[in-house]
Amino acid sequence: MRLLDIFTHLLNLVAPAMACALVLPWAARWFLKPQAARIDVWTQSVVLWGVGIAALMVCLWALGRDGKMAAYAALVTSQATAQWWMMRAWRT
Repeated sequence: MRLLDIFTHLLNLVAPAMACALVLPWAARWFLKPQAARIDVWTQSVVLWGVGIAALMVCLWALGRDGKMAAYAALVTSQATAQWWMMRAWRT
């Protein structure tokens, strides 16, 4: 496998985590109270991207391959939980 192929595979692996990480903080500010956020949007995106990559890597290790619906469910659940925690939504 060439270096470009490896890069493309890694990019395709983390692309769903990046897409969710960029959309979720803006959507959370729209649905939840904006003053509840103590962390800026870009920091939240970076944290969510890291959480999403970790979730996808754990699923890749546990399931043996990527692209399974269980992995995407774990991605969304882990990122939503992290966003809920960063927005301190339990206090509202």
